[in-house]
Amino acid sequence: MDDLAEELGISKKTLYAHFPGKIDLLEAVLADKFSSVEAALKEATRAHPDDFPATLHELLAGTQRELDEIKPPFVRDMRQKARSARRNGAQGCSGQSHYRDFAGDGSSDHESAKDGRARDDAERRLHRNSQDCSRRSAYTKRTENVNMLFVRQDRQSVYAAGALALLLLSAGCSDPKKDRFQGYVEGEFVYVASPLAGQLETLSVQRGQQVTTGQPLFALDEITEKAAREQIEAALVLSERELARQEKLFRTGVAATQDLDRARSARDQDKRRLDQTNWSFDQKKQAAPQSGLVYDTLFRQGEWVAAGKPVVVLLPPQNIKVRAFIPETRVGSIHYGNIARVKVDGVKDSFVGKVSYISPRAEYTPPVIYSRETRAKLVFMVELIFDAQAAANLHPGQPVDVEFEPK
Repeated sequence: MDDLAEELGISKKTLYAHFPGKIDLLEAVLADKFSSVEAALKEATRAHPDDFPATLHELLAGTQRELDEIKPPFVRDMRQKARSARRNGAQGCSGQSHYRDFAGDGSSDHESAKDGRARDDAERRLHRNSQDCSRRSAYTKRTENVNMLFVRQDRQSVYAAGALALLLLSAGCSDPKKDRFQGYVEGEFVYVASPLAGQLETLSVQRGQQVTTGQPLFALDEITEKAAREQIEAALVLSERELARQEKLFRTGVAATQDLDRARSARDQDKRRLDQTNWSFDQKKQAAPQSGLVYDTLFRQGEWVAAGKPVVVLLPPQNIKVRAFIPETRVGSIHYGNIARVKVDGVKDSFVGKVSYISPRAEYTPPVIYSRETRAKLVFMVELIFDAQAAANLHPGQPVDVEFEPK
């Protein structure tokens, strides 16, 4: 009680004002605990009426969570104390008959003064003993109640285990839905990279952000490209001047045709070099090729990025699909364009998609022949696609259940 009062931050007197004894406190705690267990079990069965695995998981987790504080050593100690309390109460009350008999012997009208004092003393002891016996009886009764609570807890645990076993047995014997198959969400990512190397100067997006087509993503440093472009622009100015001079001389008949052609070729080469430099300069800045989600960023600002290394990973909504694996016995009834409903944990409504691809090859191939036994192990991958709004709510790696609708 001292430790409990200290943990609660109250005095022991205040604690005893609400709970006269330890047994009263224990009865209240256990009654509250069992009420919580019962409420948790009811909530689990109500929340998942049609989903047996989820119901079973909630039942086990809720029972363990609520009863985890009631350990076997604690139950054993309380049972031992309950038996000890019953023995002490019986021994404490067994002496009442001795005092009652002694007091009854002095009921004569001619008793002496000494006998009268002895009788009065016996009556006072009898009264005190009766009060003590009443308290012990009440304590023993409360202790027996606690013991019965533990017995009830044991029985409830057995009943719960039996109910779970029956649920498991019924689930194992019942046929699952033949049109529901397991699958997962898959994403085909777009890796945005620069063909040139450089230091990451600007990262304009962050993970989880939605971007539109043409929105800037990142930029690498442009120092080398700027210097090269300035040099080529200066060379182009000189080559154009030389071409103009050669054309003037050619018209006067001083310059030869070869000199004019050489000047024109030098000018054209400088133009092509400038176009190449401008392209390299533009490649240092990358924009979103499609609208979608920024799934990840692979470099931080200031880091060196090698040529061709992706910096930003995009996930367009049209690249999100569901892959399900259909047994060989059912794949023949599924066709391109069939409507399917996809159920995701935690989402009430189904996602509606359609079959976009059916694998022509089985995922498992027997080594020799397709016997009846081995054919049952064959599965074929089927892909489903969704509209952009529905696909935005699906996440790669997410497990799903797929139900195909008859066409």
